[in-house]
Formats: sequence, C-alpha cells, structure tokens
Amino acid sequence: MKLRWYILSVLAAVFFALPAEATRLLFWDFDRDRNSLSFTTDGSVRPTVRLISDPTRLVIDLPGTGIGRSESQRVGGAIASVRVGQPDDRTTRLVVELAPGYFLDPQQVKIAGTPSQWTIQLPSPQRSRGTFEPLLQGVPEWFQITQNGFFIRLRDRDRPQEITVDRRDSNRQLDIDLKGARVRSEDSSKTFTVNRYGVEEVRFNQLGNNARITLTLNRNSPRWEVSDSRGGVSIVPEQGSEILREPPPELLSQTREIIIPVPLPTQPTIPDRTNFPQPNGRALVVLDPGHGGKDPGAIGIGGLRETDVVLPISLEIAQILRDRGINVVMTRSDDRFISLQGRTDMANQARADIFTSIHANAVGDARPEVNGLETYYYSRGYRLAQIVHQAILETVPIARNRGIKQARFYVLRNTAMPSILVEVGFVTGQIDSRNLANPAYRSQMAQAIALGILRYLQQYP
Repeated sequence: MKLRWYILSVLAAVFFALPAEATRLLFWDFDRDRNSLSFTTDGSVRPTVRLISDPTRLVIDLPGTGIGRSESQRVGGAIASVRVGQPDDRTTRLVVELAPGYFLDPQQVKIAGTPSQWTIQLPSPQRSRGTFEPLLQGVPEWFQITQNGFFIRLRDRDRPQEITVDRRDSNRQLDIDLKGARVRSEDSSKTFTVNRYGVEEVRFNQLGNNARITLTLNRNSPRWEVSDSRGGVSIVPEQGSEILREPPPELLSQTREIIIPVPLPTQPTIPDRTNFPQPNGRALVVLDPGHGGKDPGAIGIGGLRETDVVLPISLEIAQILRDRGINVVMTRSDDRFISLQGRTDMANQARADIFTSIHANAVGDARPEVNGLETYYYSRGYRLAQIVHQAILETVPIARNRGIKQARFYVLRNTAMPSILVEVGFVTGQIDSRNLANPAYRSQMAQAIALGILRYLQQYP
C-alpha cells in the first residue's frame, strides 16, 4: 500500500509540474545594431508587453514558459541592459531597461512573430531634458511629467513676465496664464490626455501675448502651486512632493505603465509548389551542396554534420526546379568530395545562368546562442541574393536574420555568372541545429530557396 501511494504521489507531482515545463525559452538575443529583441520557445506562447516608468523599461512576460537560468546582457548607450528571469514558476520575463534620462514611444514599438518565434522592434530611444517620464502620447515635449509634478520648459526669451493662476468650475479646472510667453502654433488650441497625478487633460492656448495652460483635474487632484523656475515653470502640489509618490489606485496603471498590444502570431506558410512562378525561357542552374566525402564540413551539436544537412536540401531544390522545366547541374548528388576549383569549373564550362552554393554555418568556443540565416554574394550575385534571402524570410521560421553580406569566397569569385552562397543556419546553434536535423524543416528551406531562384529567373531570364 505504501508503495502504491508513493507511486501515485510521484505521478501527481510530475503531472502538476508539466504545465510549468510545457514550454521553455530556448533562445533570446538583443541586436543592438537593429535595436530589436528576438526570442524562440519550444512551444506556442503569446507574450504580454508593458512599458513601465521609473526607470523606463520594456517588460515582456511569457506565460506558461520556463527557463534554465537567469541571464543578462549589458548593451550600452541608450539601452542599459537586457535581463531574463522567472518571477514565478509559470512565467519567464524579459526586461529591456533604458539608461537614465531615456524613454521610448510606446506607439512605435513593433511586435511580430510566429507562435514560437517573436521579434520586438524598438524605436530609437529619445533623451529627456530633465527628470521626467514622457509616456504620454502626443503631449508636447516642453510639457514634462516629473517625479514632483509637472514642468513647462521654456527658452530664456520666452520666460513669462508674470504668472497668474485661476482655479474655477468647482475646482475642476486650473488656468495658468504666462504673460509674454508663447505657445507653438502646432500646439495651440489642442487638448491632450494626461491621466497623471490627478490631472486628466492639459490644453494649450495663445491669448494675445499670453500663453494659457489649462489643467482639467479629477477629485483626487491636490492643490497646485505654480512658480517660475530655472529653465521654465514648475507645477507642484502645495503640500509638497510627497503626495505624488503613491498615486491613487485607480490611476496606478495609467501613471506607472502602458500596455502595448501584441498582435496574433502568424503561421509560417509552406510554399505551394503548384503556384511557383514559371521562368521565362529555359535556364540552367548549377546547385552546389558544400563539402562532402572526406570533408564533412562543420560538425555541430549532437554530431550534426554540415554535409548531411546541405545535400538533402540541394537535392530537393534540384527536383523542384526540374519540375518547372529548369536544367539543373549538381556539383555533387551524393556524399563525395569535389574541390572548390572543380565546382567552379563545372559551372563555368556548363555556362550556367546562375550558381547557388548551399552551406551550413558554425562558430566555435561553445556559443550555442549564435543562430541565423546568412546569404553571401561577391559581385554580380547581389540581386539573386536579395530575392532568395527574402523568399526564405517569408516562409521559414529562422532563429535570426543575419542579413545579406558580401564575401570573397572562392566559389563566388571564380564563377562567371550571378552566384550566391546560402548559409541555411548554424549546426552549432541551439535553435538552428534542432531545426536543421529535422527533415521537415530542411524541406521547408529547400522549397524557399527554390522559390527564390524561380522568382529571380522569372525577372531576369
């Protein structure tokens, strides 16, 4: 009986632990050059995204997702760091924290992804002038939200000669007249939503030679004191700044964070071969599966060999092209060694229209976080590289787009036709190696490359 209860308790523990482990964060990366955060999970996830102030940080929660360990990446510049942790056993949290004095426009944060791969594109961080949190959409930059209230930033020549304050309409409206100051024409007669510190709206008007700032207050608003300060006009509570440290509960979500909507994930689409373009004329394509025979190429995670990845991809590309009436010559169609010169001689002697070499990438020093697609050209292959690369991006859930690059690879320099080299992923990458070992993924990659070649031949017969 004890054994039975022990088994049941173990099974129950495993069963109830499964939801927390159902999905795991496999890979994440912040690309400082592109100012984008990307991450991949081993299952479906719908992130939630918030922009939080004091300090400004973008918080991405992945419900039902776990991680192996907490990590952080120092970025530098306007982005201070990116952190990954687990606030509870069912949520993984990624935090992009900005350097002091910088903020993001939440409307410019772009989110897109498939159920298991997401990218969050950040706008360029903007630098604030003074200590404030401009999380309000459309409010002019010179009307600033500070830790102590509000601040109207003015140039020295626009400093008011006199300030008058009138509270009216049963204490629900506060008019601040700045004698001799001016409101920018694009801001005059406009009302902006604030929802901060008991102030619902702010309106700017130019009344002759005077600027009027009107605050619409709610019942929780304190009494305000307006004074001339260095660099502008301060608006702070008469009781001091302590009253602003804890906003009323009903305003907390409006004052401390902004929820950024996340679109529904898109499903990667596998190209329909029946809809592949028909090239104009009969072209000849040389396909070059890299390495082979005594040269297996890179060896990746789990012993994954580059030659075993690129050959099946190349064979399927060849079949798709032949089905569309393309003449295809393969530098190798089995596991044999062909020299670099032998490959280029084959293409040149055949007078091929295009040359496409298929490879899988690798990086040493145990760096499984490095994943992604790269497409190379040397001289005449740039347009071919663009079209093939874009076809892959449209149809294959790659871990990261590492771009189109120019390189002096032998097979690119010594071929007499438009030539490209496609690195379909990293056999040493944690995400790519799992994908490239999957025949279904390799087939998807082959179809995408074939689609790109056919598009090119249709445009450039």
